Amino acid sequence: MKQDIDQASDIQRYPLGKRYAIDDRVFRYARAGGTLNTDLGAKNALLQCIAFTTIHASVSAGATQVSIDVAAGDGVLNNGVIGVDELAGGYIVIYPHSENSFVRRIVKNTATTGAGEMTLTLDKPLPCALTTVMHAECIASIYSNVTSVNNGFMSIVGVPTVPATVGQYLWIQTWGPCWIAPHGGVGKNDSDMAAYFGGDAGVIQGDELNPAGTSVALTNQYAGFVLASAKDNGQGAPFIMLQIAP
Repeated sequence: MKQDIDQASDIQRYPLGKRYAIDDRVFRYARAGGTLNTDLGAKNALLQCIAFTTIHASVSAGATQVSIDVAAGDGVLNNGVIGVDELAGGYIVIYPHSENSFVRRIVKNTATTGAGEMTLTLDKPLPCALTTVMHAECIASIYSNVTSVNNGFMSIVGVPTVPATVGQYLWIQTWGPCWIAPHGGVGKNDSDMAAYFGGDAGVIQGDELNPAGTSVALTNQYAGFVLASAKDNGQGAPFIMLQIAP
């Protein structure tokens, strides 16, 4: 391997999101958007990059490029500025209205410096023709800006294998036996084996989300299940079966 799972690099050596599987574990290649802590989940720090927008120019079925309109409030900084290939590895959903909506992976994109036109290159041909009355939405790669922060509005996309700082590239685990800093009750109660992510990116157990025992649905992100509880029935979950992306 050019970069082992236990290494962080200042140089990008693989495409973002590249999948690597070993034994029972699966990893994805990611870029740190902030400090990463191996004891906590890594969150996707990007909001939706391009909101509901219009197709800029008509295009025939079978094309692999599409132009869309970028608004002045789109982009990471809400100023319409999006760099070349900043959306690569992300996804576009297109609403043809007369047809069913469909999703394509973004291979590359042109830059914008404010409100204006952007051309996207897609991984597969369009199933139907598009016109300027149709709409689309885009997200960047969920692995392009990950960080360990206490923010309940960000989804966790993996667990860092090594500490990393802003701009470094690393592997994050998305599936298999894993250790994440647990809250005190994880795996402690009888048959309470499910683990969820808390806002602090550590793992919490189901009863902690619903201490009153009411019928309120669990809304936290599911992390996986306890592999082995502590022998003394005290602090549980030294390991969980992480279940984010197989």
